[in-house]
Amino acid sequence: MPVISFASIKGGVGKSTLAVLVGSYLAEKSSVIIIDADQEPRILEWFEAEGDKPAGLSVRRSDGEANIQDEIERAASEAAFVLVDLEGVASRMATFAMTESDLVVVPAQERYLDIQDAMKTIAEVGRVSRQLRREVPAVVCLTRTREVGRGTDARENADELRSNKGVRVMDCELLERDAVGAVWSHATSLGRLTDPRGGRDRARENVAALVAELLEILRSNRAGEAA
Repeated sequence: MPVISFASIKGGVGKSTLAVLVGSYLAEKSSVIIIDADQEPRILEWFEAEGDKPAGLSVRRSDGEANIQDEIERAASEAAFVLVDLEGVASRMATFAMTESDLVVVPAQERYLDIQDAMKTIAEVGRVSRQLRREVPAVVCLTRTREVGRGTDARENADELRSNKGVRVMDCELLERDAVGAVWSHATSLGRLTDPRGGRDRARENVAALVAELLEILRSNRAGEAA
């Protein structure tokens, strides 16, 4: 079953948020296990808080670098999708998790330093690929982007990232909407938010498009391996 890891060398770029949104959406129609391998187990805390979650979703806390590969393998035998929320990439746990991953998603905001950190994260995935002597596919997902009022610096930073031939960037971006924050504060998913304010429906459409692109990347990667 597909294993998708979410990784970044820095916090605050939407890594855990992206994992929750993708996992919750997939769990509406399939079985999903999220392994919370971050030092701050925010996803596990969200899952255990009182709130409406998709029936197909389960969240587990990792027991550490010595166990992460076994945890991923076990989860992959139990669920259709396994998502791993990683701590900083410069760790043995992150390296071990990447070796088990079908795709590594690197969230990044459109700030200059975040873009540079995303490129460093992609480079780290490349080093893991060389150690394995096979490619570990990786893609950058821009997060918290504005649908309107996008600043010049943000556009230029995103353009610079997309122009880098060594970095694959998703076409779909995670747009900034109040409904995304409500997922955390109400301990629920976008599909189960009862209040339509905060752009709930548009946010769900955004996540649906993002998930569709991720699944297409997985399919194309597998097709390339089989060719």
